[in-house]
Amino acid sequence: MTAHPVRLPLPQRWERILSHLYFVYQPIVRSDCMTVDGVEALLRGVEDAGFSSIQGVFDTAYSEGV
Repeated sequence: MTAHPVRLPLPQRWERILSHLYFVYQPIVRSDCMTVDGVEALLRGVEDAGFSSIQGVFDTAYSEGV
């Protein structure tokens, strides 16, 4: 049996906010041998979503129970 993810409905405000946010992935490269040791995910579109910082997105989501 395959489990399917469940997406709970979000307030319309958060649907709009999420439509502006996206992730980019940046490799973490060892400079001594030029190998990729990992990847970090960076959140972008924060200003377009109406926030001044990434921390603001997470603080607001937490305080609104999203």
